Amino acid sequence: MMSGKNIYQTAIEVWGRDSQFDMAIEEMSELTKAILKLRRAERSNSRAKRDMINRETIEGNLEIKALEGGLLRAQEDLVGEWANLQILLSQIRFMVPGKYEYVLEDKMKVMITKLRSYDKEPGEDYEI
Repeated sequence: MMSGKNIYQTAIEVWGRDSQFDMAIEEMSELTKAILKLRRAERSNSRAKRDMINRETIEGNLEIKALEGGLLRAQEDLVGEWANLQILLSQIRFMVPGKYEYVLEDKMKVMITKLRSYDKEPGEDYEI
């Protein structure tokens, strides 16, 4: 296997640390907007389906399909924004050295402890 330059480190060198932090902030905002749009599309789609229950018209079915298309677009947009942010979060790991794996594992253990308090069937364990 060929080894090469780390793409995240190279991006930081080319565009600069401050610029990449700013981009991460921008991408967090875009992901926030994408989540809100997805939630809105889900609510709209649900309402449209409920309103169409008593309608058996072709137009009604087409309207629901169009709304479902909007929902699919909102999901795809959210995934795209998540990917953009994930790339920048990977760069932050280079810019702010830390024991991310240990911290992440500790945070996951806290979440597992909280989830166990909700378990209706205790005994099963969670994978990290």
